[in-house]
Amino acid sequence: EQEWCTGLVYQYTFPGRISQVGLRNFQISADFDDYASNLGAGRAIQFDKCENCWAGGILINHFYNGFNLGNNAKWITVEDSEYVNNTGTNAGPDAFATQGGLNLFLRCGSTPDCTLYHVGGTQAATPGPDVLLDINSLGQAYDCEAHQRWAAGLLYDRTTVASSNGGNTGIKFQNRGGAGSGQGYACGYSVMWNCDSKGSINQIPRVPYHYNWAIGRGSSAATWNHYADDGIFDATNVLVNPHSLYLEQLKERLGGAAVENIGYTLFTISNSPPSQSAAIGTNALYTVSVGDPAGMGNIVALSVASLPPGATAGFSPSSVTGAGTSVLAVTPSSSTPPGVYTLDVIGACAGLSRTNTVSLQVAKPYITRISVSGSTLTITATNGPLSQRCVLLASTNVALPLAQWKPVLTNQFDAFGNLNLSNNIILPNIPWEFYILSQ
Repeated sequence: EQEWCTGLVYQYTFPGRISQVGLRNFQISADFDDYASNLGAGRAIQFDKCENCWAGGILINHFYNGFNLGNNAKWITVEDSEYVNNTGTNAGPDAFATQGGLNLFLRCGSTPDCTLYHVGGTQAATPGPDVLLDINSLGQAYDCEAHQRWAAGLLYDRTTVASSNGGNTGIKFQNRGGAGSGQGYACGYSVMWNCDSKGSINQIPRVPYHYNWAIGRGSSAATWNHYADDGIFDATNVLVNPHSLYLEQLKERLGGAAVENIGYTLFTISNSPPSQSAAIGTNALYTVSVGDPAGMGNIVALSVASLPPGATAGFSPSSVTGAGTSVLAVTPSSSTPPGVYTLDVIGACAGLSRTNTVSLQVAKPYITRISVSGSTLTITATNGPLSQRCVLLASTNVALPLAQWKPVLTNQFDAFGNLNLSNNIILPNIPWEFYILSQ
């Protein structure tokens, strides 16, 4: 955009760059210490001159440096890997480093036995964007930082640096000045999002159109060091929603399936109780619980399928944001046949749906008591449709079709589904009479 800068754009090719190469589920260990130089075994794993590659389930044991993604590496994912029992402290060993762009470190960490200068970060002129999501370092780490001059587009998302010796560790977008090789301002256009570290730093040079942000924090233990050239701080005393900026942007760009493809559950749904019974005109109530394991703050829309004929249903509320509950009320009507039904309770969000089932038994009215006092017959019934009419039919011949039975009493079920029919209907010259309830 010429409003901001001048330049040219070229299409390029990269002959020889490889792709679709992965490392999965193994341990790489070194049995070497160079105590004289305090270096130890060098770097365990290097990706460079490659794209669309991955590593996962890797344990790096007793190395000086862990992973490095070189400046010709892009679209690389390193996930669920751990750096343990490192060697050396000279010149700042790091566990997870990137010099390229469009790379992702996901659910990686180091153990309390590690003495690190840098948990994870960038090197000189790293183009980005690069993401470190759910990185958890528990060793005696110095920092997790953009390390050398002028990296761009770095996101630390829900990253924790907690020193096992109680030191003032932190995530740092820092003016490193003359440190090391004269590293100066380490990064721009970078974000810390809901990170949980003590002594974090967010500095930015005072030049136009250049920003670093620190937004949210994971716990009250997170603290900040402030300087005259501070970047932008926003809501740094609270855990902001969504809990993960990367996962939210991924969901908005590619849908909920993309979030689940990298190992997160977008939402869960369950019901209680699993079964209910209801009479005609009464409500069967179920509590629908929606879980939010990734802290996404999703809006999950609720619906129900496979309702019995004539039944109606409604949710209160009709959707759940984040984790919460809704009450499902299912109401059989007078046209709903008695029986047992399986209902599908559905939650939908970002192109994903989940279904849980509940059972509903629709019962018909039945007689609970018959009594005779002199010539008065009293019949009590229950489980009837509220305020609906009920007729007592009588016949001296039980084999007659129901249409030929004689209506002898009419009444309505009350607000509790109960009914009483009482009348002087027994005649002395009739040896027996049969009765049935009809709506």
